[in-house]
Amino acid sequence: MSRDKKYKKKIQKDKTKILNKKKKLNMAKIELLFGGPNNLKDEIEIEKDAYAWDICIETAVIRRFRRLINGLSITRKNGDNFFSLLLYIECNQMLKLPKISSGVYRHNGFVLPKLIIHGDHGIDQKSKQSVLLSDKHINGIGKGFEEEIGFEYFEYTRTGSINNLSNAPIYLLGKEAHIYDGGKFYKAKTQ
Repeated sequence: MSRDKKYKKKIQKDKTKILNKKKKLNMAKIELLFGGPNNLKDEIEIEKDAYAWDICIETAVIRRFRRLINGLSITRKNGDNFFSLLLYIECNQMLKLPKISSGVYRHNGFVLPKLIIHGDHGIDQKSKQSVLLSDKHINGIGKGFEEEIGFEYFEYTRTGSINNLSNAPIYLLGKEAHIYDGGKFYKAKTQ
């Protein structure tokens, strides 16, 4: 292969990497922010884990949270998981949720766990229609998780632009497109 062809191929690969990074940045995510355990029994267990593994309390909290999320997000044969059942209990709507994972965030010098929903829509299991995850849905998951599992739920944040899968009207605020849902405007992706 000539030198020019190698150079052009390298440039094309670099452009592809840049485009892939841009796509990842635009993906909508919902991050539910949590604190530590809210009961004495779990606090004692985490302290025992920290002592046994020779790690700090923060790391033990994050490891326990990550193990919980990994176990609870496994989908069963009938298509539901712990989080879709929580949503059904809290909001009386059975949705198939996007991928769920765990992560960390910083607050006042502390590193705390967060739950990440990789998308902004769920699929209704009866009608197969796409449903925007509203404040009610997200807070239902957060509060239900706090009640059932015992990690203190603080708030949630949205990152990225929302896909307009439900063909909702688009509102132009300033120079950006927005979707109105549940009393709030959310920045929308335009194609």
